[in-house]
Amino acid sequence: MSSPMLPIEGSPEAAAPLPTPSRGQISARSFRSELAAQQPLLCDESFPSSPPQEVLDQIRPAQKIYHELRAEGHQLHFSTDRSSGRITIEVKDRDGRLVRTLSPSEAADLATEKAGGR
Repeated sequence: MSSPMLPIEGSPEAAAPLPTPSRGQISARSFRSELAAQQPLLCDESFPSSPPQEVLDQIRPAQKIYHELRAEGHQLHFSTDRSSGRITIEVKDRDGRLVRTLSPSEAADLATEKAGGR
């Protein structure tokens, strides 16, 4: 049986050996520190820990509309048509029955109306 996972870079043989205890026992904290020092970082430190403020500002109106729709018993379902690549937006009731299909521009217009109108 083979694994579909490949090494991030280099070969497994080229990887640094795992730290081993030098005198009998080694504490878990020391082991983790030594291991972390030997392993390359797997994440980009320049990636922010939270979204930028402008993204959060755009999420708030969408979140408000989501909660309003849910309170009214509606859900939005987004999908992409495989043949055309077009986005389809379906409005469904609590039971999952289709109420209406929207184009992306219709959905954007309704979202703008709801965000500005309430």
